[in-house]
Amino acid sequence: MGNRLKPAPVFGKATRTITGGVELATNAETVIGADTTKVTTPANITAKMAAPGAIGGTTPGTGSFTDLAGTFKEYPPSIPIGWDLDGASPPDAEIVLINTFKIPVREFRGDTGNQDVYVPWRAVKDLTGGTIKFRVSGYVTNATAPADGETVIFTLAGSARAVSQNLNKAMGTAVSATFTADATYVQYDEWATGWSGDVTITDLAADMDVMLQLIRDQANDTYGQKIGVAWIEIEFTRTVSN
Repeated sequence: MGNRLKPAPVFGKATRTITGGVELATNAETVIGADTTKVTTPANITAKMAAPGAIGGTTPGTGSFTDLAGTFKEYPPSIPIGWDLDGASPPDAEIVLINTFKIPVREFRGDTGNQDVYVPWRAVKDLTGGTIKFRVSGYVTNATAPADGETVIFTLAGSARAVSQNLNKAMGTAVSATFTADATYVQYDEWATGWSGDVTITDLAADMDVMLQLIRDQANDTYGQKIGVAWIEIEFTRTVSN
């Protein structure tokens, strides 16, 4: 049998045409391919991928996403009225208000003089500034609910003390917060004052003991019945940094 010649191998190069793509280079992006209408390239994408700036920005950033610093308003958990202490003329002792469900309240009277409680509070370690704001909330406990336009007013004052300072430090000027009823209120409805203006707490600073005095300003409000207080809320400012 004769020799059979094997076919010679064929060497060559296959080619493939890309339909459309984006070629990235430093500060330069190019749309390549046979159909460049199928892709687009965002402006400056390579540089932004290397050094991201602000979200939605069009130029690279120089900062770090781990940086966090600033001043923030803080609303800590509400202080329940059960944490208070009797003042010079205290309201009624705490009761549990029941209307299917239950909540503890203290009733502040609406006539024959103001009533007050003391509220201890500890300033946080990163508190800044010397003022706070407050509001008061609770439930209508009397069968005669406040009428449209009637008001309930509370005031708050306070002082702060550091180690070796006396508990009896004089308080700053009291500031008020007001609840104004509309025509819809009935017994067992929740009510709340608006937020007060700034309350200057004597010597307030971070990580200090604070004593607050909450008073129902019966002499100036217009609702003549007792009202149940359940919560005291405080707004303060704190500084957050790395």
